[in-house]
Amino acid sequence: MKTIFTKITNCKKAAIRKTPWRTLFEKDIVGQKRHGEIVEIDPTKTCYDWHDRKFYKVINPRGWIHDGVIDYKGDDV
Repeated sequence: MKTIFTKITNCKKAAIRKTPWRTLFEKDIVGQKRHGEIVEIDPTKTCYDWHDRKFYKVINPRGWIHDGVIDYKGDDV
């Protein structure tokens, strides 16, 4: 497992979801990060939702984050 530290960009507040395909309830959000904060992701673990949006696995808190709100844009795994 290779982890990468990346910054939150392109939004004021980013939600870290329990699962990428469910955000119907408040309990489905396991954490939030503000613009400029650092988040640790595992770029080898990706997932797509029903709308074909890409998500990366977040280490702490455990969950998933949308690739459009982080600064990481590479496949240098």
